[in-house]
Parts: sequence; structure tokens; C-alpha cells
Amino acid sequence: MDKDPVFQFSEYFDNDFLQELYENNISYAIGLFEIFCEITAPDLISISLHVEAANWDRVRFHLHKLDPNPSMVGLLPLSHQIQQLETKLIFQDTDTAVTDFYNIQSALLAAIPYVREEINRMKLFVAGH
Repeated sequence: MDKDPVFQFSEYFDNDFLQELYENNISYAIGLFEIFCEITAPDLISISLHVEAANWDRVRFHLHKLDPNPSMVGLLPLSHQIQQLETKLIFQDTDTAVTDFYNIQSALLAAIPYVREEINRMKLFVAGH
């Protein structure tokens, strides 16, 4: 009996995590990857306004909402960085908060083209199977 082909995520992403998360439901993965692309930049703009105003409670609130997004596309290290910053803010440790946020923001924005390319790869996979 033939096995269904399994989509392999690019090395930029945590393939093992995504295999477990999506169980080869690539159509579903496409939808979540597209959501990531749509909401990441606007969310980061919103958070950056709070960072500039040093409104750390709002920053923490929005980081908490943002945190699952990198995980859903297999960018676990970025999700971990968001969690670390959120934890710092819980304890009002704001010494490096601005730098930490802008490092996260840069990394997330840099990830978007890779996520878009992965969407294209997934769409080709789905079309061929």
C-alpha cells in the first residue's frame, strides 16, 4: 500500500515541530502561515508604539497575544524570545526591553519572506497531491 507523501518544511522552520503540529494537513498549515504574514507587521507596529511610549503593561499584553504566532509557523526561537521579554516585563525589568523588542521585531519581519516562500512550496505540494 502506498503511503501518502509527507511535506517536508524548509530548514528555516522546525520541521519536526510542524510535522507534529499539522500532521501533514498542509491546507490547514497554509492558512495559518498566511495569517502569520497578514497580522505580524500590523501587530509589530502597534507594539512599537507602546514601546516608544514606555507603556510596558500594554507591550506585555500585546506580546502575549503575539507569542503563539511564530510557533504556528515553526519559529520556536522567536516565540521563546517573546516569552522571555514578556517575563522580564512581568517583573518590570525594562533595562533591555526596547533593544529586545526591536531585535524580535527585526527577526519577525525578516521571517515573513521565508514564510511566504514556504506558503508557495506548500501550495505546490497540495496541487501536486
